[in-house]
Amino acid sequence: MTDLAEPKLAAQHCALASDQRFDAQLPQKARLRADQYWTPVSVAARAAELFRRHRATTILDVGCGPGKFCLAAACAAPELQFEGVEQRVGLVHTARRLARQLNVKNVHFSLANALEISWDRFDGFYFFNPFVENVFSPPTQFDATVELSVLRFAWDLIQVEHLLAAARVGSAIVTYHGLGGPIPSCFELVHTEAAGTDQLRVWLKRHRRSEAWCWVDSEREISKAARQDVYDALVQLAR
Repeated sequence: MTDLAEPKLAAQHCALASDQRFDAQLPQKARLRADQYWTPVSVAARAAELFRRHRATTILDVGCGPGKFCLAAACAAPELQFEGVEQRVGLVHTARRLARQLNVKNVHFSLANALEISWDRFDGFYFFNPFVENVFSPPTQFDATVELSVLRFAWDLIQVEHLLAAARVGSAIVTYHGLGGPIPSCFELVHTEAAGTDQLRVWLKRHRRSEAWCWVDSEREISKAARQDVYDALVQLAR
């Protein structure tokens, strides 16, 4: 067994590694926040299997942090491609370092706002409630190096709904602790299972066009609402 004082995971065992072993490779700040912010290894491996089952091949992780989901999922499903997008430069550097250290080839990490890149090449989308940090109190936010606000929370969720509505038919979404906001009506919830500290939910895009209502995938429940009502509620929250 590898000594945790100098942690080093063999790539072929990455998907089976404990969270303790994986998190030990992270910088102290990321390691201390791992339980709050990063997907458990076992949940990532299971999500990879769900993407595989539903024929997604190129998966976007929105707000990938230090790459824990992408790396564990990529090891679990080496035939799939994973791209993590993150705005914090230090976390992107960590993700890239771990990908090299673990020799994981089917993963790529980008320093960017995930809502400002093209989503056209993806047919799978992973969300670990990535926008909720905007409404956390400052002590529970990861840091203050990126813009965080209730206004951004509302705007980002509205933008995501538009981007998902434009995704190709057959695209799959997997959420853990929910997306935190609206999912277009053209998606159907096809699978839910207990995982980690919450649930994994799988949504498939069945139709090209969305109706005037949407799903709301919150951490605790799924509901349906008129899209404009959801938008109005988000805008009101931001005021």
